Amino acid sequence: MLKIIFFQVILLMPIANYSQSIDCHEILESFDSTYNLLSFPVTNEFCEGIVDSYNKSQPTYFMPESDICKYWALEKNGIRIVENDLDLATPEAIEYTRGFNLCTELRTERELNVNFDSIRVVDSSWTELNEIEFAVHFSNCFEYLKNDSGQIMLAINELKSEETIFQNLEGITFTNKLTETQYSYEQMLSGMIVDECELRQKCVYLELNLENYSNPNNICLLKYGKYLIPLRFPETFEIED
Repeated sequence: MLKIIFFQVILLMPIANYSQSIDCHEILESFDSTYNLLSFPVTNEFCEGIVDSYNKSQPTYFMPESDICKYWALEKNGIRIVENDLDLATPEAIEYTRGFNLCTELRTERELNVNFDSIRVVDSSWTELNEIEFAVHFSNCFEYLKNDSGQIMLAINELKSEETIFQNLEGITFTNKLTETQYSYEQMLSGMIVDECELRQKCVYLELNLENYSNPNNICLLKYGKYLIPLRFPETFEIED
């Protein structure tokens, strides 16, 4: 069965030992009293994780869970999530992840002035959609129509969007995967011309960039993931005049 939505998954690769060019102890000490609470041994891999996390332009966190709402709880507060399954990881990779995530937690509390544990609490008002639910609601935001030249167009229908769980699609960037052409929300309101190949297969595949989506209904979404949605022609839609 065709998978409706594809998520971009990044796995942590085993980390090779090497001499630290930056003293991770100095980084930890820069977080003041928190450093004094560390009672575990500091390995080369642990230090490498700390240094890499410290040098990220945006706080980034490795998470093994596939619970999208847990991801969203952090991402909505400015922390980038990378999925990382450590079940079969080497001890070195586990140590690297431990150091990386510790530094991210410390950075979050200092740079964002919030408690890390408090911001990853999932709010009961947030909505998580499975793959089929997401695709159905998303598809209901669109319509196929013909322009004055008789060309088939795919366009966002604002009134129909308001009736779905999304409420609107403002801020989403759309990429037609057949042509790799990118469209803004405003452009999709006017509509994109459907290619002859898409007419034959009676389906348009759109890839979504959700980084700037306004998300008025607090749907748990992966801002940094890739959602690929097939939009099929309704059975009642007449392609030929």
